[in-house]
Amino acid sequence: GGLTPYSDTMAPTIASLSYYDGTYHDLTGATLSGMVGLTVNAFDTPQLVSNWPWAVTTPALIEWKLSDATGRKITAGSWDLGSALSTLDPLTVFAPGTLKNSSKGAGVYNYWLGPRWDTTRVANGAYQLVVTASDVRDNETTSTVSFTVANAPAVPVPSRAA
Repeated sequence: GGLTPYSDTMAPTIASLSYYDGTYHDLTGATLSGMVGLTVNAFDTPQLVSNWPWAVTTPALIEWKLSDATGRKITAGSWDLGSALSTLDPLTVFAPGTLKNSSKGAGVYNYWLGPRWDTTRVANGAYQLVVTASDVRDNETTSTVSFTVANAPAVPVPSRAA
């Protein structure tokens, strides 16, 4: 009955990739315009036995890359959530609807993928978001979603005749 080395062979789960405008919307095949918040719902299932067998944890690392149709990087970033003393601002990392585990059920972990994104600063067209969630044992899951940016053309302001 001695202790054995910790073993974790299960990768974290990426439950959804969304955009947020006050409500979550599936990003798959979506058409975006204006300012949007890109989010991921991800969690890791602990391998240790717990009094709350439904409990989930945050992945140790979340990385993302947003590219255009040619593969050119638009933005990329990561959240290192595996540090013992994280200095990250929780309001910058966790998106609305995030709930901790409780005796009533599993937590919900929604993460911002960087600051809100102004789609008017990129060309209309196809884009791809790749998100990877990994745990402290380097098990990882990657999810990819494609969507379209379609901003209305700017309306010219008529000039006044002198």
